[in-house]
Amino acid sequence: MFDIDPQILRNHEELSPAFADFVRFARSHPECLQPISAQGHAAVPEYFQSYPYPVQSWPAFISGPKLEELRRVTVGLCRLLKSVPQRFFNNDPGQIAEFLGYSVELVRYMLQDPNGLELAISRGDFIDTEHGPQCVEYNFSSGLGGWQLDGLQGVWLQAAWFQEFLQTAGFEVRYRSPIFELFRYATQVAILRGLGSEGRLNMALLIPPADGCTAEEIEARRSVIAHADRIYQEYLKQEGAGLQGGLVSATEDELEALPEGVFVQGKRIHVLFEYGIDLRRRDITHLFRQGKVQDFNGPAYLLINDKRLLALLSHWSDSDLFSTAERDLIQRSIPWTRVVQDDFTDFRGERKFLPDVLEDCREQLVIKKGSSSRGLDIYIGSRTPADEWQEACDRALEDGSWIVQERIQPKPLLFVADGKPTAHDVVWGHFVFGDRYAGTFLRMIPMGKVGVVNSARGAREAMLLEVSDPQPDGSRPESGSRGVKL
Repeated sequence: MFDIDPQILRNHEELSPAFADFVRFARSHPECLQPISAQGHAAVPEYFQSYPYPVQSWPAFISGPKLEELRRVTVGLCRLLKSVPQRFFNNDPGQIAEFLGYSVELVRYMLQDPNGLELAISRGDFIDTEHGPQCVEYNFSSGLGGWQLDGLQGVWLQAAWFQEFLQTAGFEVRYRSPIFELFRYATQVAILRGLGSEGRLNMALLIPPADGCTAEEIEARRSVIAHADRIYQEYLKQEGAGLQGGLVSATEDELEALPEGVFVQGKRIHVLFEYGIDLRRRDITHLFRQGKVQDFNGPAYLLINDKRLLALLSHWSDSDLFSTAERDLIQRSIPWTRVVQDDFTDFRGERKFLPDVLEDCREQLVIKKGSSSRGLDIYIGSRTPADEWQEACDRALEDGSWIVQERIQPKPLLFVADGKPTAHDVVWGHFVFGDRYAGTFLRMIPMGKVGVVNSARGAREAMLLEVSDPQPDGSRPESGSRGVKL
């Protein structure tokens, strides 16, 4: 038995009544507080027996209006970010190159149609606040983290205490698997582009060469690919309508560009995921533009994969560049964000010199490099000593590729830390493929703990379950959900 802060319980209730019910259930079931371990679990694939990131003991739940808000905001912001090259720069290579720091020639090459921007796969990182979800960054890449939790869902869903909770509940839940959704989306895109017409659709994950990797790392990589291929086979069996295919891994040097398409060791590849590399092979891009291979997310994703695009949306949110609905979406869903530079800006209703804002308002700000990832190059003002903060701000001002954001306060949620329920700060990673919401994973740290909420820096991960009312006919949730029925 443990005490529950009424306000925190309301936060759970707002996400889904099922989430609050689960917290109440956990009060009388101490087994719910035990650490989750994948090691030796029969439902966990080989690689995930030694999953490198810590996993939260509890899942999270979402339903109703909150789920609809999540979909609307994540897809809407994704669409806005993909419109930045045209909306702000009129697709002018010189202007875009000057802003992002690329060569004009490279930008011109990336902008050529088709460039893949509309079809890009992405993940936005959000914080749920008293005013709704706020986007702190958006990542456009095929190498997105978070889909790996698919391999761990059995740890939660098959736990005896979770099964007991399911049996007493009056609703249905499902896990929307991002990797399953990715194969569904990639297949549909490929078919629309005329690929797979012979009844076969092969996909490849592009990875760096094995040089410098240990034998254990190479084996882990092999197991990940094998697990992803099993999910692809499951998708084909459920929804492939007789389509055959497989998923392989390949390095850039293993890709062979022939007039009829892309091949790996003699096998035709129809879909490429630039999972671990940024492909710079113009012969492959030429085949992509001819419709002979589908390449996610190349060749143009670098045009929209920079945090400075959020600063553009924030800075111009009240301008005629946007419709009334778009302005409302930006102002509600993006915290105050600016490019770090020697210039004046509006901050909290006043016109101020940005370097002065950085110095005077350190406690309320976060700075981060526009192209950073894995929680690197991020400084939280309230948790950074003044001298270290000033040094970082000086570097950012000189570099020109950093942003500053107003730090936002997440609504705390109750999760398990060190065997007891503890209020946590949570970052929500929402996947969007093209124009389609494709699932979520959560990262969290106990409130007050110093550090960036990132898996590579010690945050725990959790899966999100979608809750719906039972179907009148007792049917399962939609096909491909990879979920469970209550």
